[in-house]
Amino acid sequence: MALDYKIEWFRDGESPSNQGAFIHLGKDIPCYMDFITKEEYALLEDADKCDLVTSLFAIDGIVEVSCKAYRVYVIKAELFFWENILSSVLLLLKSTLSEDSLNERPGSRLELETTLDRREL
Repeated sequence: MALDYKIEWFRDGESPSNQGAFIHLGKDIPCYMDFITKEEYALLEDADKCDLVTSLFAIDGIVEVSCKAYRVYVIKAELFFWENILSSVLLLLKSTLSEDSLNERPGSRLELETTLDRREL
């Protein structure tokens, strides 16, 4: 079965921000965790960690994560591009949720600026 998902970009004021994305899912995730940085997560005891978040932080460029019911929030380092990170995150979610394909729902992915200029959040 396909994993339905929708992408919603973080916003700074009225325009999309290149910093982070919400990934809304058609299936619930196996663990919940509030916003946590990669550094904070590394300090947690193993019993307080979950496989999904550990795997998300293993993706190059991911610096902050939050896992809530039916959604995952990901913040990336400024130097990295969504083209590399997003496909890895979606493949991880597909595998974690035992789905065989991905189905991006209509209305997904607002267009982002293609420059690397710093934007205020």
